[in-house]
Amino acid sequence: MKRPLFHSHPLFSLFKKFDINRPLSEEEINTHLPQNKRSPCPPWYQATAIKMNSTYLECMDLMFSVKGFVTAAFLPLFLIVFYVLLHVVWDTITGQGPSREPLHSPPF
Repeated sequence: MKRPLFHSHPLFSLFKKFDINRPLSEEEINTHLPQNKRSPCPPWYQATAIKMNSTYLECMDLMFSVKGFVTAAFLPLFLIVFYVLLHVVWDTITGQGPSREPLHSPPF
């Protein structure tokens, strides 16, 4: 079964294993872009090369913006849970937990 050249779903790149030193397909040979030519397509901020030399290519991850959003969304929740747990542990160690007395006396 022939595998497609690329997959449109961004999560697929996290799980796909690429073959090393495989022969190039006819489509890859025909659509090759030489290094000394500029691509006619405008750069895409989610899949941009950051640094490149003859042995190394550093690219931005396809899921970069999603990972950043999830981190930013859950950071306050994590800090609140961490604060509550730290407060409970501190009160347990020092014995300064909540008092057992009722807040209000009964009205009768």
